[in-house]
Amino acid sequence: MDDDRRHTGAYVASQVYIDQNVAPQFRAQAQGFFVLVSYGVGQGLGTLTAGFIFNSIMSGDNATAVQWQTFWFIPLLFAVVVTLMFAFGFKEKLRAGKKEVMIAD
Repeated sequence: MDDDRRHTGAYVASQVYIDQNVAPQFRAQAQGFFVLVSYGVGQGLGTLTAGFIFNSIMSGDNATAVQWQTFWFIPLLFAVVVTLMFAFGFKEKLRAGKKEVMIAD
């Protein structure tokens, strides 16, 4: 249940960010693209990647604790890398006390 609330919070925050930073005539397209990337392509690639990792690490019918630790370490490492990239790479542009429009008219 906590994961659902965190995901919903991140999704809503992303939609609000798009709403505040994209020109009105492009807003619907930007929000649709975000949904496509996060729910369509993102979940599809995530499922395929997780299946590949699972099949590569697990062997036989009885998985060991080491196999499960290795399996869950890979997405953990990916999440840390993405978080660091976001923390150090995201710079919001400000102009005269107001936010700059990300997509110009």
